[in-house]
Amino acid sequence: MKYIFVIFIAILCISAVVIIGFDFVMNFVSQMKRYRIGRWKDEEQWKDAVKKRCYKWMKRTPTVKKTDNYRYLLLDIVRGNYRNATIQSWQTAGLVLGVNEIEDEESQAVIKQWKEKILTKDGQWRQLGNKVDYALLAYALLKATEDVQSIKPAMDCVVKILENNLCEDGMVSYSQGKDTCIRFVDTLGMVCSFLTAYGVVYQKDKYVDMAMRQIEAYREVGLLRNSALPCHACNVNTRKPLGIYGWGRGAAWYFLALVNTWKELPHSDNKEKVEQWILEAANCYIQYQQPDGGFCTILQGGGQYDSSVTAAMSYFYRMCWEIFGEKKFLKVSDKCLMKVKTVTMRNGAIDVCQGDTHGIGVFSQVFDIMPFAQGLVMQTLEMKTEET
Repeated sequence: MKYIFVIFIAILCISAVVIIGFDFVMNFVSQMKRYRIGRWKDEEQWKDAVKKRCYKWMKRTPTVKKTDNYRYLLLDIVRGNYRNATIQSWQTAGLVLGVNEIEDEESQAVIKQWKEKILTKDGQWRQLGNKVDYALLAYALLKATEDVQSIKPAMDCVVKILENNLCEDGMVSYSQGKDTCIRFVDTLGMVCSFLTAYGVVYQKDKYVDMAMRQIEAYREVGLLRNSALPCHACNVNTRKPLGIYGWGRGAAWYFLALVNTWKELPHSDNKEKVEQWILEAANCYIQYQQPDGGFCTILQGGGQYDSSVTAAMSYFYRMCWEIFGEKKFLKVSDKCLMKVKTVTMRNGAIDVCQGDTHGIGVFSQVFDIMPFAQGLVMQTLEMKTEET
């Protein structure tokens, strides 16, 4: 009995050492990666590092943690609380959209390799969850594919997921089924670009109408009066907000839905309508850019600097420059990139991105890498900036 007790204590001690040691190694590596952060010889060196990091992450996308835990990480991994396939889907989507804008042989080779990994020969997903987040991944796949008919089975599968979450008011719930009264601004950024592109490419106008309905309905209930600041979520029955107005990445989901929908729409009344909403948002958010070029977790100035918001703003305002030709928008985008450059690690990874949200108004306190933000910066860098 005495020996059994000694063995038991020994196992506990070894387990504690392994768990604590794992935390130490993970945190040490995380801090060492930040050594000499933001120190770049010139612009081209920085851009090249960002691009190479995108290529590397396309092959193996790093994890954006489910929790804010810095301790007992090994236990989270064992319990399945560390990584989430749904979160990873839109991280990959951001990377694909960024890499797809690069015009070189390596980018196309990387995307081809990625598609072979996720698709079967008959154009169906090898593995797909049942969450609406996957619509953004489907949009990225659609944009990266010339033969759109070859992937139609995969596209139809995602449409079915969205229809299974389509509520009576015409809005898609955030994978909560058809009976929920809660709508998240995140959903707009996830689904609108895909629905619009799907409707245009496969000539099914009802999905374009569905995308427009998402934006119009959220504008009615989810925006702060006389502004373009969205609430994190809202209750469509009581028509009251849930969470806070002006959460930075929530605003990003809103304006990404606008600009990507605009890109996919043919010339029409809908396109002109969305264009006016884009201008409204652009004129609203411009006042919240910080002197160093960054944007905060709460746009109005609350919280700390957030690279995921700033990356999204760089893309948004570069799009505004292309749409409206106003130099002030180009300046905002350039200042965003200047700030992001200062928080880019030597390996090309952009740091200080707020982690995944844990619930309505429950925001992550972890600020680390985020592949989605990396892809947005890559998209911005590949967009032409010549003045017209």
